[in-house]
Amino acid sequence: MTEERAKLLLSKIKRIKSNSAIVEAELMVVIAELNACLGSVGTAQNKQKKTRAEKKAVEIEKIRAQFHKK
Repeated sequence: MTEERAKLLLSKIKRIKSNSAIVEAELMVVIAELNACLGSVGTAQNKQKKTRAEKKAVEIEKIRAQFHKK
């Protein structure tokens, strides 16, 4: 394997890892939102889940920004 080919493969692996992190973060947000909807409305626990979902959304945007920056 050439050095150029190895660099290309490493680049692909980094891209896959970034995409996986984005997908995982998005899934966590969706799950938190669904759990909040299925639970009793207005409880402190649901408000906490919503806050976590909002924080995850911010994390997703940061990951996307880093990914698209590269």
